[in-house]
Formats: sequence, C-alpha cells, structure tokens
Amino acid sequence: MAVTAAKEPGPPSARAALARSAALDRAVERALALAHLDPAALARFDLYSCFPAAVELAAAALGLADGDARTRTVTGGLPYFGGPGASYSLHGLVCMVEDLRADPGSAGLVVGVGGMVDDFSVGIYTTGDGPVATEDLGVVASAPVPAAVTGSGPAVVEAMTVLHDRDGGPVAAPVIARLADGSRIGARAGSPDLPAALAGTTLVGREVTVGTDDGRAVYHPA
Repeated sequence: MAVTAAKEPGPPSARAALARSAALDRAVERALALAHLDPAALARFDLYSCFPAAVELAAAALGLADGDARTRTVTGGLPYFGGPGASYSLHGLVCMVEDLRADPGSAGLVVGVGGMVDDFSVGIYTTGDGPVATEDLGVVASAPVPAAVTGSGPAVVEAMTVLHDRDGGPVAAPVIARLADGSRIGARAGSPDLPAALAGTTLVGREVTVGTDDGRAVYHPA
C-alpha cells in the first residue's frame, strides 16, 4: 500500500526530545496518509527491535498505548532472531506477508531502522490488488540541541540508566541532562555510592547539580 523513508540530520543527542524521532514520526504519518489508514486499522506490526528504545520510538510515532494488545513483532523480534546483519527487516517483511495472507483484508506495518537510530523506513502492507505509493522524505530537519562537554550548575535529567556488572552489581549511573542554558550534557555519577542508591529508581525529570571532576562532567542529586 505505502512505503516511506526519512532520516534524522544528526545523532540522537541532538534531538529536541530524546524519546522521539521527528523523522520516524513523519515517515509514519506520511505512510498512513498514503495508505489512507489510521493506526487503529492496522492489525499487526513488526517494529525494528535492535534495542527496546527503537521499539518505543516506533510505538510513540504510532501512538500505541502500553496496553495495546496488537503484536509488536511478527518474527519474534531481532534479539531472538540474530544480528542486524542477518537481513532482519527482509525477514520481517516475509513474516508480515505470511500473516496477512492468513488474514485476508487485514493490514500490517513494518518499521526498519538503520545507522545510529537515525535512518528509518515504514511500510504498510495488505492483501488485494492496488499500487504501492512510495515517498522518500529525505532529511527531516529540526533545530538541534547544542551539546556541552563540561558544565556546572543545576540541570534537569532527560535520560539515565544504571549499569550493572554481572558479579559486582551496580557500577555506574550515567545521565543525560539539560543545563540552564538549554544545552545537553552527559555526566557520570559524582559518588561511587550513587549507582547502588539509584538502582531501581529514576532521576528523569529531577534536578541534579553538574560539576567537573578530573576534566569529566559529574553530577550529584540536588
């Protein structure tokens, strides 16, 4: 029915919102418009799944709620399929065709991802005759967020994780935060006790204090 492609102009760290991709949002929007469908009409999906974040980006672009019962993958997902070099998206298309043939008249959507989660394709497929509309949207430009290597003062956390060693438990808790001047900075935990203290919690949306230690950006909870 419809196939679109779009690309981000820079790395994820430069995006206005870390949890969204303007290029993927636009590719999904145009594919649905070309197919004359809305997301509710799609019976199934195969969302590229190199990392959970890639699935979440696609789900956000489609407006899928966490409780939506429709399957997110018709292949079983890339983590259980093989590496990205194993032509995963091609097999995703084949599995989608098989499922659609078993459910005539239904429609499904396949998302492909390349690069540093910055190159996207969206395909909407169904059974029956009719042409396939295609559109390459090119680079979907948006104002980039400036990055800072060092900084000081209050900052609001936009993303974080706690890294675990298999035997040693929590060993690091890096964050990405927005400084008062609007720039974005990556910082490490300013205390060796912080990773264990933050395990199972989140600092997203909370204020931290950023500083410098041995030339590297560090933070402490405010």
